[in-house]
Amino acid sequence: GPIAMRMAKKCINYGANVDLPSGLVFEQKTWAFLFATEDQKEGMQAFLDKRKPDFRGK
Repeated sequence: GPIAMRMAKKCINYGANVDLPSGLVFEQKTWAFLFATEDQKEGMQAFLDKRKPDFRGK
């Protein structure tokens, strides 16, 4: 979804400028944030329902 793409770019850009442990901590925090979004829940439900997700950027 759109939130995941935005956060993936942030992880890549951040990770390119810090040491590995700092990059991994940032990635872990980002993953935890993303896992709590409505889009994540929609994506999982759409997968189970075998349909395209309706991401709303929330």
